[in-house]
Amino acid sequence: MAIWHELYDIFARERQHRLSANAEREALVFEINQNLATLADALSAHAPSGVTSGLSLAPLLHAAFDQFRQSGRSLNTLQSKKLSRKIYANYAEFERYDGQDTRSLINNAYLRVHRLNSLLKQSTSNDLSRRAQSLFRFLMLLNAHIQQQPLKQKGR
Repeated sequence: MAIWHELYDIFARERQHRLSANAEREALVFEINQNLATLADALSAHAPSGVTSGLSLAPLLHAAFDQFRQSGRSLNTLQSKKLSRKIYANYAEFERYDGQDTRSLINNAYLRVHRLNSLLKQSTSNDLSRRAQSLFRFLMLLNAHIQQQPLKQKGR
């Protein structure tokens, strides 16, 4: 009877490990989408580019990323494929990321998130709209890569 108990314990631990990994994955994808929504709201409310008023932006989230990194799981488990031209639809600005793995792309995105958050904390009169736009585009690329849904170009 003890062997069955041990086998069940192993099964239960593995099942819990899988459930935990899926929950962390979903939390990170949700956080990326939430940051996209925050940036989209701020950019849509921002004045036209000819006006020099500042961008009103709440700090972006990074807790799920931090938790995923602390868990020791590979970020490549979110998407095992490398970024391909098929995903970024020949946008020239994304060519430099061609062939990069998911870990590199996510690390790059969250470096940008941390940088933008630190600039938001500083009370400077700098307009951060260009940084926010760049991060928004990069997070769109990252989301498309993780979901393996190609970006669409206008006019196509």
